[in-house]
Amino acid sequence: MKFSIMFGLTKSDDEANAIIDKYSDLDEVDAELDAIKKFWSNVVNTIRVKTPDHYFDRLVNVWLKYQLYTTNYWSRSPSMYDTTLFRKS
Repeated sequence: MKFSIMFGLTKSDDEANAIIDKYSDLDEVDAELDAIKKFWSNVVNTIRVKTPDHYFDRLVNVWLKYQLYTTNYWSRSPSMYDTTLFRKS
């Protein structure tokens, strides 16, 4: 048995119903998931480091890329430090 769970916020019931209708088809869900996986694969596989420490490699090659991308996307800036918001004069 296969199923999907959706959650989110829309501006209207009509918009929510359109999304529900689209993703009621599990082939649409699979296609969207494949697109998301491809997107993140392109983000994390652009530059790779290889060191003797595989934990460091995983940190740099995967997790820091997720962190940097999402921080930049949501804050529209690479870091809060960039704004000098938290710096003491």
